[in-house]
Amino acid sequence: AGKRLINNNMQGDLSIQMKHESDAWKRKIVFLSDENNHLRSRLSVLLRKGDAGLLVKAEEFHESFLRNDEMINMLRRDITEFDTLISDEYIGGDGFTNHLFYRLSQLRIEINVVEKYFNDLQNIFNDYLTQELRIAGEG
Repeated sequence: AGKRLINNNMQGDLSIQMKHESDAWKRKIVFLSDENNHLRSRLSVLLRKGDAGLLVKAEEFHESFLRNDEMINMLRRDITEFDTLISDEYIGGDGFTNHLFYRLSQLRIEINVVEKYFNDLQNIFNDYLTQELRIAGEG
């Protein structure tokens, strides 16, 4: 009976830890989504200035922003599914616990991929804008 009590306590702690991590992921994707919208707004301001040469590059950036939105939405869905797993108090059976750890590991990887994609996109976009504004200032 004592061993089961320890396991129940550990399972509760594990569930709390997973919930904290899930909440951190949710905050992170809200931030990434907001930043992606901010980049999109900056692009639209640039396009309103009417430089026809920007249209092709702007379309590429727009497609990248949409792809980022899709990745964020898929991640949001995956986190919601993970929350369901940890909130339904399924933690307990070895097979399910292994599945839960697998999903936890996969979500960590997904978060890192989305963050890297966004950071790379943001850097490329900022570099492009800086270069365009520099050229416009020289002209």
